Amino acid sequence: WWATAGMAGIAFSSGKGILAPFTFFAGHILGDLAWYAFVSALVAYGRKFLTDGRYRMLAGAMAAVLLLFGGLFFLWGAKNLVA
Repeated sequence: WWATAGMAGIAFSSGKGILAPFTFFAGHILGDLAWYAFVSALVAYGRKFLTDGRYRMLAGAMAAVLLLFGGLFFLWGAKNLVA
């Protein structure tokens, strides 16, 4: 990420002053910290909420969504190949 989009963000922010790249980096790291704190709270709460049956239903729903996306992707690709 840092070799592509992160470097572009740093390069863009470098034209805004000497502290801008450091501010960009610090903001990114703090955003990561907030996101992972949120995910860890969900995991901690999810152990109490997600029973085995609910987990299986969630996994089945996610599998159905992936199958739907895969089917749509296949149809879109086939349509574009024919055209």
